[in-house]
Amino acid sequence: MIRRLLHYSSPRARRLLITELAFVVATAVLQGIAFLMLVPLLRALFLGDSAVVGSWLVALTVVGVLYVVAFWFASQIGMRASTAVLDSLLTRLGDRLVELPVAWFGTDRSGQMAQIATHGAMFVSSTPYSIVRLILTGFLTPGTVLVGMYFLDWRLALAMTATVPVMWLVFRWLRRGMERDDAEHAEAVAEASNRVIEFARAQPALRTAREGSVAGRLVEDALQRQHRAYRGVLITGGAGIAAFAGVVQLAVTVVIVLGAYLAVGGSLEPATLIALLVLGVRFTEPISNSGALGGGVAVAKTTLNQFDELYALAPLPEPAEPGAPKDWSVAFDGVTFGYGGEPVLRDLSFLRRRAG
Repeated sequence: MIRRLLHYSSPRARRLLITELAFVVATAVLQGIAFLMLVPLLRALFLGDSAVVGSWLVALTVVGVLYVVAFWFASQIGMRASTAVLDSLLTRLGDRLVELPVAWFGTDRSGQMAQIATHGAMFVSSTPYSIVRLILTGFLTPGTVLVGMYFLDWRLALAMTATVPVMWLVFRWLRRGMERDDAEHAEAVAEASNRVIEFARAQPALRTAREGSVAGRLVEDALQRQHRAYRGVLITGGAGIAAFAGVVQLAVTVVIVLGAYLAVGGSLEPATLIALLVLGVRFTEPISNSGALGGGVAVAKTTLNQFDELYALAPLPEPAEPGAPKDWSVAFDGVTFGYGGEPVLRDLSFLRRRAG
């Protein structure tokens, strides 16, 4: 999705977006490092080693300050990037509409275009900071923690690694389901908007008709379809989020059971176990939060798919170099023209000179 968003962004928006994502990655990694530092800090605290506690507190403070600075820059740049991306999307949308042939506008697309230019573009422009940032944090921070866990206790790290493919598969299933249902919902919204606009335009004629006219039924049917589509989005999203949360909690349970087994067997100190269990919870919590955000990415991809469809259409042909008129006459030479179907003009030729 990020590659497609960069494709539709202006050079300035592209630079801001890449810079924002770089700071988001930095904050996620710094957060993971801070969580890893909790293990030796808590272990020294439980063992009563004040000198070691003080050293790790200083190191943790330095990482915390770096995290705050990176997070502040990511926030400031993120707001400017969202504005620049929104301006780029609206500009690209307007530029594309004026390039399309007249036949494309034969079908009423006012509702679809209004939805893209308002809710769709606004949502996509805010997605990198409001959704993608949290998803990156939800996976990069646990990834950093997982790498560090191999240096602390490879057995618990291996157990955590075994749960990653399952969580990834469930996350992809959730995102694909939301993307499919949101595409249907977007189509229903566009149809309902078209019917409402049509209903408003035809008011002079409709006011002479009685209640229960065909226009009213068309609007009602379109609104009912929109409600059914939105209900499908909620059901799919709710079931997917619940399944993803269950898998994440299963990962926590695996870590706790294995850690308790190692502690009872004497191969893992209780103080170290407590610290590692705290780290294990911090490993799964960001992932669990990112599950609900996967649907937001699917919603943003629906709008980008609509942009792709617009740019896949053949634009009006234009000459490489515009010709300069020699006089005021108008000439047609073998012109054939139609609105996408049967031509309305065939091999038309004439020359019209200016009178006088």
